[in-house]
Amino acid sequence: MDYHCDPCDSRYPEDKALSKSPDKNGNLVYAHRPQIIWDSMNNTIINIAYCEGRSRAPSALFKFCEENLFKIIDVDVIEEIYADSEYTGEKQLIYLMVRSDSHITMCLKQNPKIKKWKEETIKQKKWRDYEENYRIASRDFILPETGKGFRFIVKQNKETLETRCFGSTHTDYSPIKILNSYHVRWPVELQR
Repeated sequence: MDYHCDPCDSRYPEDKALSKSPDKNGNLVYAHRPQIIWDSMNNTIINIAYCEGRSRAPSALFKFCEENLFKIIDVDVIEEIYADSEYTGEKQLIYLMVRSDSHITMCLKQNPKIKKWKEETIKQKKWRDYEENYRIASRDFILPETGKGFRFIVKQNKETLETRCFGSTHTDYSPIKILNSYHVRWPVELQR
């Protein structure tokens, strides 16, 4: 699942479904906000829906899934959801876990809870190399709302020390396997 900003050319759009959204340069522009269900294995769009208003809100994700994803794909056949960082609110994660009963792997926005988890994970000082330019550390947490395990991963650039955080319900996977499997999302990112 992915979220895109589809900018409009007009400063004052006639289409009232447009709202402001940051473009690739971070400028606020009028835009449609499509949410996409992407088949990563076949590199194709399954469904796309344009959302009005706050498409990042939990209610927008719930509506999108109920009206688009779960109407065309039986929840029982979904094995894995790779989610864009726009969907990383705790309510969104819990909803996806409970509603689909599938594994969820996602890049995590660094909200206060994620920052706390990141600090706790880094304090352990259990880094290992990942690819040429990165190091990773991980820690497992139990999500209180579901009682399910969640593997949390901090990926840090060795040179710049910039960090990104990832998480997965695949507590049976190594952190490296989780990060490597998340790469199936890249084709949808490259289609922008």
